[in-house]
Amino acid sequence: MTQIIFHVAAIACIVYTVCSFGLFIHKRMRKNKNTGKHVHVPPPETSGKAEPDTWEDTVHTPALKDVINTSSIQIIEDSSYRMTYLINHPIGNRIQVYINRDSYAFIKRFLAVVAPETSMSGYVSKIIDEHLMKYEDEMSKLYTESMNKPL
Repeated sequence: MTQIIFHVAAIACIVYTVCSFGLFIHKRMRKNKNTGKHVHVPPPETSGKAEPDTWEDTVHTPALKDVINTSSIQIIEDSSYRMTYLINHPIGNRIQVYINRDSYAFIKRFLAVVAPETSMSGYVSKIIDEHLMKYEDEMSKLYTESMNKPL
């Protein structure tokens, strides 16, 4: 009799756990759909310079406005931007790095709408690669100057 009660209690616990986990997943997915904010992307015929208030409308996190200087942002042609950054580039040799939470949230919302097949790591890696190539000479010069400083 004790074994039967134990088995019934164990089955009840398993059913309760599975239902709770299913409800948690359902609420999580529903929450993501309801709170997901969309990024405004101008149509191709209006690409070029964006109006400042258009940029302000796309940023929903106040801290991100402080991090990014909107006066220095240049809007790249839509097709070249897509070809450069929004193509999924698999990354084989990875290492973990940390980025600002606001930047992560912004990129996540942007990629989910504009290029859902593009991974965040591939997108960020492509941006870093371009930065390193663009400033390679200046970085080498700074590195050399720092290495040659006497103690």
